[in-house]
Amino acid sequence: MQAKSGIEPASIGKFLIFLALGLGSLGYFYFTKQQARFDGSDAANLKSIRLGMDSWIGYFPACGFQMKKRLRNRGFNLECVDGPVSERIKELSYGKLDLAFSTVDSYVNLGAAYDYPAVFIMVVDESKGGDAIVGYEINDLSQIENKTIAYAPESPSEHLLRGVAYHFDLKFSQSIPVSDSNEALDKLKNRLAEVAVLWEPDVTKALQIKGINKLISSKDTERLIVDGLLIHRSRLSETYAKIFIEEYFGTLKYYRENLGELKSEIEASFGLKPAEIDSMLSGVEYSSLADNAIKWFATNFGEEDGLSRTINGSIKILENQSTFRSKISSPLVIQSSNLIAELYDGKGSRNQEIIFSHLEPEVWKLLKPVGRLKLEPITFPSGQSDLSLQAKEEIDKVAEKILFYPNFRILIEGHTGMKGDKQANIELSQARAESVVRYLNVTYGMTPNRMLAIGYGSDKPLPRLPNESLRAYNYRLPRVEVHLLKDDL
Repeated sequence: MQAKSGIEPASIGKFLIFLALGLGSLGYFYFTKQQARFDGSDAANLKSIRLGMDSWIGYFPACGFQMKKRLRNRGFNLECVDGPVSERIKELSYGKLDLAFSTVDSYVNLGAAYDYPAVFIMVVDESKGGDAIVGYEINDLSQIENKTIAYAPESPSEHLLRGVAYHFDLKFSQSIPVSDSNEALDKLKNRLAEVAVLWEPDVTKALQIKGINKLISSKDTERLIVDGLLIHRSRLSETYAKIFIEEYFGTLKYYRENLGELKSEIEASFGLKPAEIDSMLSGVEYSSLADNAIKWFATNFGEEDGLSRTINGSIKILENQSTFRSKISSPLVIQSSNLIAELYDGKGSRNQEIIFSHLEPEVWKLLKPVGRLKLEPITFPSGQSDLSLQAKEEIDKVAEKILFYPNFRILIEGHTGMKGDKQANIELSQARAESVVRYLNVTYGMTPNRMLAIGYGSDKPLPRLPNESLRAYNYRLPRVEVHLLKDDL
């Protein structure tokens, strides 16, 4: 039987092998030629900087077009790696990131698992309205206890919630953990939560809904939610760190002078509307080189060590509101001011202090209450208004909390027990409240215009607790209360 005509299978196999070898050689020749061209280009000579970050608007200038262009001119290619803060701290500890952004409280909390391998070398920004606690038909913080609260765990907003709970002695028993601010807002809109902790632009969106009120925001706080730049301790001496900081402050200055360009880049990156961009930018206060040298780090130029205060404040809040126990012997062990001190030329202006005008007592009554600060009983000798050493120590503790809220006025209320002459009790409680005001003024420089002392005597007794003995109840009645008030007039 005659075989069919055509090419033998063996011949086909030999042809395919020859073709593959030929194409492979051609491809290798083309690749090596292109690689040679790349190796001879400027791009091949760039060193890489891997920066851990997320979508927080405060980080945007560091990863914007201007910053990347400036670093390329200095011989570096900037790669911004998006990820959760827990992952950033882990990657930084393993050397997979060169730099990373983190809020101070997040690093204090999460860095313990890696024995704090990095230090803060720069403060990037402070949240000033970017985070807020809002509630449906709720007017002040005292009303949010036992309400259902929606918030995103391990976020700056959670730290705001923790800080408020600690400073105002609030207890939250019902919470709904969510993935982000948008989901928290959805829970609030659908009445699955009565309170939500949000960040922009969701704060602005929430306040457009009838019945939702802003109870407190990071705009009302000072040094509570602070973002910084971290570097591994072993890399502090490497040149890229100084170059990055130099070019970052140059970029920040450029965007301040060309704000429209920054907004255009944000719009292109996130697809936000102009009003949303404005609300996001208004919620962040960027820190300049002068701010870093004078306000944040303990450099030769600075009178304050604000970063240490933020670290210590974060430790106290975390220890009070969670199982966290600090391993930080001093706040200075997780910061390094050397690069800031080296770059700062001694010029620049300090932030202006908030000025509180004098208010008449009638006007004080119109101020909106924010909440009552947590304060252990301040004891006075019977019938006296002089502050004891123990009383001063308790006032020192509440003063630390007041420092986090520089925008609010302070109402000091004095109260006595039920016994004795009513008018005498009013005068005694007034004198005790005034003693606290004087101490805060002399010791902490809090201006008298910011504070008001009122003595109520026995006119505002506390409610008696269930099964509380009369003796225990009478012991609780003489007290001093510290309230924060919002000046919206």
